[in-house]
Amino acid sequence: MKRIIYSLAWVFICVGILFSLAVLVSILNDGKISFGFLDWTYAKKIGDVFGILAFLFTGAGTFAIFLTLIKQQEQFDEAQKQIVTQQFETTFFNMLLQLFSIKDSIKGEVKGQKLYGQEYLNCILIELHEKYRSHVEKAPDIKTVLDDITHCTTPVSSKISMVKDDLNFVYLDIYNQYHSHLGHFFRYFYNLVKFTVENRQVGTFKDADKYIRLIQAQMSNDELGLIFCNSVSDKALNSDDENKIFDWLESHSFLENMDVKSLLHRSLHVLYPKTRFKFLNNAEKRMRAGLLL
Repeated sequence: MKRIIYSLAWVFICVGILFSLAVLVSILNDGKISFGFLDWTYAKKIGDVFGILAFLFTGAGTFAIFLTLIKQQEQFDEAQKQIVTQQFETTFFNMLLQLFSIKDSIKGEVKGQKLYGQEYLNCILIELHEKYRSHVEKAPDIKTVLDDITHCTTPVSSKISMVKDDLNFVYLDIYNQYHSHLGHFFRYFYNLVKFTVENRQVGTFKDADKYIRLIQAQMSNDELGLIFCNSVSDKALNSDDENKIFDWLESHSFLENMDVKSLLHRSLHVLYPKTRFKFLNNAEKRMRAGLLL
């Protein structure tokens, strides 16, 4: 719209200048002006011509006013965006600090050891690793699928649901042992991601990735490993049985930098087919490309 008005203003100005020159040339050619004296009888006859010139330059001035108003509105909108961004960032960083506080306040026993904060989460992931490894050894059908995925020897799109349900079964057993603290941590984390996406991925704001990366940068590999499991489990479902947190983590590649050692099994990367994990080799990338077709 601004470009159209700008163009129209210049059209009126250019036409007005050209028309003025044409009129002046016509008067000179008619010999009605000499030594600064104009035949006023002749001038009356061209009064209508000057009326057209007045219309053209008035039109140009009107469009210039419109451009000024548009510029002022843009400046006002930009100022409003900055205010909204400042308000968002104040809440965002307060929530991020609160997430750290929640993590640091976590305490409990893992295998008879009383642990706190990050160490507590690390030991829960270790226990989950051990339980999943033991479970896979006793489930040959799952082991076969995971091995096939590892070697990229077979299409796996039809097996993803099976792998996901199996992981959900193992994870919920561990989660239920430590739910009193894990539940609070994950709920707050999910609400932080929701707040970020719903405020920075709407309207004129399209910079949610920037803030999602800030959250991810504060997470340890073990925390990412637990988030990986939790966000594909039944615990990630909302009241409408929708797993929105999974969609948000996928669309913003939240887990792309996690260490493969934090996965319960390397082949579980197929549960996040859109996430560009940094640890993937070329064969795995080609296989995952087939999942997205």
